Amino acid sequence: QWDAMFEKFKKIQADANAQKEFEKALDESVNEMTKKLDLWIKVKKQEQDALANNYRPGYNHQPGEMNLF
Repeated sequence: QWDAMFEKFKKIQADANAQKEFEKALDESVNEMTKKLDLWIKVKKQEQDALANNYRPGYNHQPGEMNLF
């Protein structure tokens, strides 16, 4: 009976180690995706800020009018 308990313990430990390895790989993947997303957001924010630099507050835009400035 002790041998069966020991075998079960080893199997559970192996499963726990596999779970830890999976969680580590998952964390690395999530961190990498988060970094890519942060970089994408930063680029989009810079693009939006560049567009905002051309915005003239108080300008009365009329429908159909092209603002080329």
